[in-house]
Amino acid sequence: MLEQQLEDIVKETMEFWDIPGLSIAIVRDTQVIFSQGFGFRNLEERLPVTSQTIFATGSSTKAFTASAIGILVDRGQLIWDSPVRNYLATFRVFSRYASEDITLRDLLLMRSGLPGYDVIWFGSNGSSPHTQLELYEHLTFMRSSHELRTMFQPQNLLYTVAGMVVGHISESTWETFVQDEIFEPLGMADSNFSVKQSQLSDNFAQPYECDGNSLKKLVLRNVDAIGPAGSINSTALDMAQWLILNLNGGKYGHRQVISSETLNQMQRPQFVVNSNSTDFAHLTPGSDNDTIDHARLLTSIRKKHSLSSLLRGIADAKQEASVDIFYPVSYGLGWLTSAYRGHYLIETSGGIDGFTAMVSLMPNSNLGVVVLTNLNKTMGAKSITYQIYDYLLDRTPLPWNQILQHEVEEQKKETEEKWEKILAGRKPWLQPCHPLVDYLGEFANRSLGSLSITMKDGCMIAT
Repeated sequence: MLEQQLEDIVKETMEFWDIPGLSIAIVRDTQVIFSQGFGFRNLEERLPVTSQTIFATGSSTKAFTASAIGILVDRGQLIWDSPVRNYLATFRVFSRYASEDITLRDLLLMRSGLPGYDVIWFGSNGSSPHTQLELYEHLTFMRSSHELRTMFQPQNLLYTVAGMVVGHISESTWETFVQDEIFEPLGMADSNFSVKQSQLSDNFAQPYECDGNSLKKLVLRNVDAIGPAGSINSTALDMAQWLILNLNGGKYGHRQVISSETLNQMQRPQFVVNSNSTDFAHLTPGSDNDTIDHARLLTSIRKKHSLSSLLRGIADAKQEASVDIFYPVSYGLGWLTSAYRGHYLIETSGGIDGFTAMVSLMPNSNLGVVVLTNLNKTMGAKSITYQIYDYLLDRTPLPWNQILQHEVEEQKKETEEKWEKILAGRKPWLQPCHPLVDYLGEFANRSLGSLSITMKDGCMIAT
């Protein structure tokens, strides 16, 4: 009965969102109660997904980096609230005050005051144009947009710095430390740190995006340069072991991988991300950050959809009608924290070209769900996650596909209106002071790197 119900949820949602392939695992009371693949990891060759198919997990990586820091805190080698410069003497951002005072906790809570600056690593042709060391050196020229500890601003570059601290203190690399201290104890044998490694497997998923009414295959994006922020590739079955560790107070089998005290710190709310002051404004139309997008999504759902409105007229749902779907969203160390229908929830979403992941836990209810897909920016992973919680918690099902479709349409409308406003401000009667050829060439910015302006078919192209 359980298996059939879950299969129905997954198949219906995959069809609704046109998801080519999906892998899922569910944990209850530190046991994997369901693990299965659906659809295709490679549409062109009709290769099926299994529970051991490798998918990119994007920002779900951040919780691993926070745990790596936590393990070193347990060993007395790091202190959450010590300045980063105590461990990396060369660490600098543009602000001298921030350079001296940013702590490890600030890095992991993403409250440094620095905006994303993601354009510097999100290069063309499926890879970053810079090495990790070059990105680190560019931080010196990056200006803050807010004061330290006043604003939640997702920052992949500073999560990368946290990984560099792990490598420096352990006298190895972030990848080696996570492999030795997390992957191996948990038996995560199919997980890796680069799409280069994924392609050595005979069971990895190809990435896709919706292109009109069809699916378009994408290039696997190499994010090695910001590995600690988003490079882990894994399987549903491997990630289930990660869920077990996090549900079991940091213990896996007979080994205490990370202390329960440290894990509690990571999983508790530490910085509010959905207050009226949260910096959503810096996101321009078309910008992309899965952490802030997910936090904004939960906030929007909470404002627009109450249980009382969704369940109106359903007699057996009366007792639930006064409970919010989501409580205010905060950030822990590598995890978003909230509550779903009265149950404490921690989760992390991950998105990188052609992949969308959702990894979530209900620590007080001993439940965990991981959903991995090979479709770009799909709401399907979120929909399946919340539908499964409805089922396992014996709650009246909510129409999650329709709720999330409404949110997608609203965001699309909002983006179109922003662009219309921008374009309405254009002054077509103004002419450049020089011939367009004078504007072509190579340009450089100390914080963001290089920009090439070329001409093709009468249009100016910026790269």
